[in-house]
Amino acid sequence: ERRTFSTASITMRDKSLSGLKILITRPCPSGDAIAGAIEEHGGTAIKFPVIEISVPDSFAALDALLYGIGDIDLLVFVSAAAIEGFVARKKQQNIVLPEGLKIAAMGPETARLGRDEGLNIDFTPRQSADSEGLLVSLRDSESGIDLKKSRVAILRGQSGRDLLKVELEKLGAEVTIVQCYTRRTTSRLIQPIIDIWSAGEIDVVLITSVSILDGLLKLLGPKNSALLTDSPVITISERIKDQCIRRGITCVRVARGVSNHCLIDTMSDFAQDDNYSVLR
Repeated sequence: ERRTFSTASITMRDKSLSGLKILITRPCPSGDAIAGAIEEHGGTAIKFPVIEISVPDSFAALDALLYGIGDIDLLVFVSAAAIEGFVARKKQQNIVLPEGLKIAAMGPETARLGRDEGLNIDFTPRQSADSEGLLVSLRDSESGIDLKKSRVAILRGQSGRDLLKVELEKLGAEVTIVQCYTRRTTSRLIQPIIDIWSAGEIDVVLITSVSILDGLLKLLGPKNSALLTDSPVITISERIKDQCIRRGITCVRVARGVSNHCLIDTMSDFAQDDNYSVLR
């Protein structure tokens, strides 16, 4: 059976998501935030955080950074989870950040959380909310930081892309990667999601990282992977889109930005496009 989204209740003017059922795979709190925005616009948010965030296996590297923070020129937070992990440990250790320390955040949500926690965010991506976009901002001759011989700490989970580290080192920076949280595929049972998905109660899937993509496929297993590969997917970068396509997902749209506002706009536009259909 071929299903297409009903567009009767959706207009460009009001960006209504009425009737649209969206699987939210983001971890909390970002997953809760976009779910709330979806509900406000009349859609149904089905929350299943694929990745769980917890404290790092060891605080040794993070504590070493905190106690030597005066030797650092630039902190780079790759995610909201990095902000949360760093700030929580900083408070536990009663560390005060020195004046003049520069701070970069990978995207608007990470920057917002950082400011809410009292951090002065100096750099955010000017283009895409990824390593490439942040590099553009950091390389700007008017940015106020000389990367040559700068001491940089990148705060992230136990793994991730090394592009930012490699490119900053090419510019002469001394770069250290510091783990401040751990990502794990959830231990929650996915069968209830499989049941409603199989019944046609999920129209669109939001996937915002490659680790979420691979975690979801792992949880579904070969028997149920077609639920994802046959579904429309919304994501936040061309890189993630490419990885989706490599894993057999053919119906993928990239949001115009990573903010919840941009995601809602893309979901609404997606729902109105009769060219996007789902094979069930």
